[in-house]
Amino acid sequence: MGLLQRIFGSGEGLPELPEEAGILDVTTLSVRTAAEWVIVTVDTGGMRALIDASLQRTPLQLRGPGRAVTFVPTRHAEKIVLDPDHGWVVPLTREATAEVSGLSPAEAENPLAAEFVGGTRLAIVVDAEA
Repeated sequence: MGLLQRIFGSGEGLPELPEEAGILDVTTLSVRTAAEWVIVTVDTGGMRALIDASLQRTPLQLRGPGRAVTFVPTRHAEKIVLDPDHGWVVPLTREATAEVSGLSPAEAENPLAAEFVGGTRLAIVVDAEA
C-alpha cells in the first residue's frame, strides 16, 4: 500500500466487528438484499434498542432467528458485509445514526436516506406484530 493510500485511504473500507457491543435477543430479525438495498426486518424492541444505540453512537448486536446483525458506528462510509462467522456487519455513519435516532419504532417501514459510498442503501422494516 502506498503512502498516499495509507494517509487518505483507498475509498470505501470494510467495517470491523467491535470488541464490545450491546447485545439484544429479538424475536424477529431477518436480512434480505434487493439490488443495491440491504433490508433489515426487526421487531419493535430491536428498533428501540437500535434507536438508543444510535443516540449514543455505540455498537449494537441484534440476535434472533438466522444470522446476527451488528450495527457499528463509523466515521467514514464503509460497506455492509456478511461475515460467515459473525453475521451481518452494518456500518452507520454519523448521518445514518442521526437519521436512525430520529425514527419511531411504531412506524411500519423506515428507509434510510443515508446512502453509503458504493451505492448501498439500508432500509429498516419494523414488524410491529412481533
